[in-house]
Amino acid sequence: MRFSDENIGFEIVGFHSDYENLIGRCRVSDFGCNAGEEFSGGEVKISGAEFSGSFQKSFDNSLDLSISANYTYTDSEFQESFLSTFSQFGLVREGDELPYLPESIGRAEVLLSRDDWELLGAVKHQSSMREAPGQGPIEEGLYGEELTVVDLSASWHFSDSGTMQLLMTNLADEQKIVAHRPFGARPNRPFSTVLRVKYRLK
Repeated sequence: MRFSDENIGFEIVGFHSDYENLIGRCRVSDFGCNAGEEFSGGEVKISGAEFSGSFQKSFDNSLDLSISANYTYTDSEFQESFLSTFSQFGLVREGDELPYLPESIGRAEVLLSRDDWELLGAVKHQSSMREAPGQGPIEEGLYGEELTVVDLSASWHFSDSGTMQLLMTNLADEQKIVAHRPFGARPNRPFSTVLRVKYRLK
């Protein structure tokens, strides 16, 4: 379903995927298998919904405001029980959720622009994520932690060909373990600041 007019728009999409034989492929970083080797995950069903919306408004002082947001909800389920030598499958029971597929992912951003400059603020959220098939509370198994990150950027277009940007990621310096594979616990990116200049040669 989609709706749009001069300043407002939104879209809602439902999806359902029915895999007869899901394939897991070994990567160089996976252990206990050869890179490129394939493993059967059996029958799997994945369903969910996506939402996106936007709003734009222009003011008399040449200031433009744009607000947008998107959110995805995903539900997954193995349809049969099996034992696999693939490290990301392992022992699977019927009804287990897939690993590395967060239930919720969302992003919201606000953009202010005027003449030759832009200011962008964004909030990104991801729910906790299984790293092994399972059911029930995720916290009882191997998982990546829930994470919310705030980013901010400022851009100045100093010419038709050049742009200077100040990028600040993870303003709150939120620290979480996002994955345990392939080589143990890994944190997300810490607070960082980058000054970037882009120039396009004619």
